[in-house]
Amino acid sequence: MSINLRSPSTQKLLIVVFLLFGAVYAYSNFVYTPRKDLAARLEKSIAEEQEMLTKGKRVAANFQTVQEDYARLMESWEVAIELLPTQQEMDALLKSISEEGSKRNVNFLLFRPLDPVEQPYYWEYPIQIKTLSQYHNLGRFISSIAGLERIVNVRNLKLNAYRPSKGRSPNTVEAEFMATIYVFKELGSPVQVTPKEDDKKGKRKKNVEEDA
Repeated sequence: MSINLRSPSTQKLLIVVFLLFGAVYAYSNFVYTPRKDLAARLEKSIAEEQEMLTKGKRVAANFQTVQEDYARLMESWEVAIELLPTQQEMDALLKSISEEGSKRNVNFLLFRPLDPVEQPYYWEYPIQIKTLSQYHNLGRFISSIAGLERIVNVRNLKLNAYRPSKGRSPNTVEAEFMATIYVFKELGSPVQVTPKEDDKKGKRKKNVEEDA
């Protein structure tokens, strides 16, 4: 079947076809494709927002737990500050330890503060202590140290029977241990402590022998 291009009806049909094709082409390039790209971008943006919203919900769900943990941490920190002496209290604390021993008839053969050890939030001040006393007096002395308002840790306790002469009480012991004071870290250098005099060992031993 031949098409008569000169026929007015045929020409009208061709014009309609071309117009329809042009409209489809224009719609596809200037309307459909841009809208499709915009929709894709919007879907991606919505997905990202949903992911952020999900993360936000998780954070919100854990926020109360985080607050409670933080409150407990701050409470523990405040308690630690109350228990740890400051640098200004060091000399008084050393004197308190010495007085606790004297009250319980504990003779100090050695009382030597060692170099401080730095920790992240506090200083450790080890004190090398050597004593001569009755066994029960030593126990009361160590208990009194542990009962001080500030934290003092006693470790590396070594006991030796002490019988330099006849007539000594069998309960007399020579003890050596390390007492560590924990000092809250403040700005500046660690506090300097003055070692207790320990050059009268013989005299102190003699006094203990006379008391036993």
